[in-house]
Amino acid sequence: MASSNPAPGFANHPNHTVEIAAANGPINISIDDEVIAATNDALVLKENGYGDAFYIPKSALGESMLQTSDHSTHCPFKGDASYYHLVHKGKVHENAVWSYKTPFDEAMKIKEHIAIYPNVAKVGPA
Repeated sequence: MASSNPAPGFANHPNHTVEIAAANGPINISIDDEVIAATNDALVLKENGYGDAFYIPKSALGESMLQTSDHSTHCPFKGDASYYHLVHKGKVHENAVWSYKTPFDEAMKIKEHIAIYPNVAKVGPA
C-alpha cells in the first residue's frame, strides 16, 4: 500500500535512515538533577548524522510546563516541527521542546511525543 504522506527527503537521500523504536525501560526527564517527569513509554529516534533523541509522550511532561511558541522548523524526513517553551520553577527555556504534530508516514510513531534539547534537560534511562 502506498504512503499517503511520504517523506520527500528519502527520494533525494536514499541512504539516510531514521529509525524509531521503544526505549528500553523507564526514562527520566530532569533539570539540574531534579526529575521533572518519568515515563515507560518513550521512544528512541536514531537518525544518521545526529545523536539519539528520546521522544516522550507529551502527556508525561504535563501541559503546565509547556508554552506554545511561534517557532517552527522543517525536516524533509520527519515533517514540520512545532516548538514549545519549557517552564520550570519560573524559568522559561525558550524553544526547548519540539514535536511533530503531523509527521510524515515514516516518522508517524513520534506523533503525540515531544523531544527536549539536551542542554536544557537530561532525558535518559532512569
